[in-house]
Amino acid sequence: MEHNTLSLASLFSALWSRRWAIIMTTTVSIAVAAWLSITAAPTFQATATIVIDYDNAVGEELDAKSTLAAGLQENYLTTQLGIIGSRHVAAKVVEQLGLENEQSWKDAFNENTEGIGSAKDWIAGVLLEYLTVTPGKNSRLVNVTYTAQTPEMAAAIANAFATAYQETNLEMNTQPARKEAQQFELLLAELRESLVGAQRHVS
Repeated sequence: MEHNTLSLASLFSALWSRRWAIIMTTTVSIAVAAWLSITAAPTFQATATIVIDYDNAVGEELDAKSTLAAGLQENYLTTQLGIIGSRHVAAKVVEQLGLENEQSWKDAFNENTEGIGSAKDWIAGVLLEYLTVTPGKNSRLVNVTYTAQTPEMAAAIANAFATAYQETNLEMNTQPARKEAQQFELLLAELRESLVGAQRHVS
């Protein structure tokens, strides 16, 4: 018992002898934490929700109880998540919001790249670093969340990603039909030339 008492007394004595160092360390830590909290740029998050349409994607009504259908849905959802977080969609966001023309983005691009390369591609890469795409649990919803220094910027970019994804999806769905239409127009042009040539030959 006496040994424990001496140990505690020694401990308190050692702490008391170093009280100023402890107080100084604690004060500096609190001051640094306060300074960081004041000077650090605040961050805000905004989320846009996208509904994934499986039925139109596969081309037929899917049965939720079907194992194959569940596999198709999972694969398609994974593909769509990749498209949303792609550099192509991010570049569309840069174009929609005109970020290349904003002075703050120009300064950031020049400071980080010394003006070498494409500003649009660089800004698109930066946007993707602060983008989070997460699927809803047991649903067709996908949450597109963006983190920015202001709530207005976070909301604008999150919504722009949703819009850019929808435009990209539409382009992917209509591109085959557009290509077939162009080929059909070329064929018609060839037929017209052949017809004109035949008429000239008859004349």
